[in-house]
Amino acid sequence: SIFWLKAGAGYSLYPVVDMVWTPFHKGRFKMNVYADYQAYTEENPQALVPFNQASHGSVYPFDPTNGAIYDALSIAADKVEIDGISAQEALDEAQETAQAALDEALGK
Repeated sequence: SIFWLKAGAGYSLYPVVDMVWTPFHKGRFKMNVYADYQAYTEENPQALVPFNQASHGSVYPFDPTNGAIYDALSIAADKVEIDGISAQEALDEAQETAQAALDEALGK
């Protein structure tokens, strides 16, 4: 975990101090003061990993069944993990359930 502290006296009494503490290093306790977050990330590029991962996210596709398809997939996963049935059997059942819900939603 990282402790990030940004302190300052306000615009009229600039400067602002940014301070970062991280327990990732081995050895004695160490506290570093960086000019800004960019300077911190240049020395500690691992701090950018969550930001980089979040910038490549994607949204779920539109589900016209109001969640019935996602429910069928979730139930299939539970059947495989908890009940111990084969993945193929669970997915076949989920496909039938999801297709019936989709047909109903689309008025077929």
